[in-house]
Amino acid sequence: SLHYVGFLLVNCINVKKLTIGLNHSIDDDFMAKVLAENPLAHLKEFKLLFSTRLTIRTIRLLMERCPLLDTLSGLETWHGIQRQELVTLSEKIKESNLDIYLDSIHNSRENISTHSEPS
Repeated sequence: SLHYVGFLLVNCINVKKLTIGLNHSIDDDFMAKVLAENPLAHLKEFKLLFSTRLTIRTIRLLMERCPLLDTLSGLETWHGIQRQELVTLSEKIKESNLDIYLDSIHNSRENISTHSEPS
């Protein structure tokens, strides 16, 4: 249940990789409450698939609160995010020279990735 997920996220202060699968009811308000209590300071990778309730607001919160975050995965499967929002986010990451990789579950570089290949 959502209560147990919240309990785990608030109390797992050293979590580095967080993967949440299907059948969840996590929304932006839930993530805001979790991050207010536990900023997930050690989180490097966040992957959540097929959300019907999360939006770009959660991505912004993760980027603001999680200083070690370097990978966001599954965003293109969120119903609450439009393709243009991902493109804009990708451009912002590149312009700000942030070291955050937007990973597609399809592993296609043409999707949302902003990292350029080394020359």
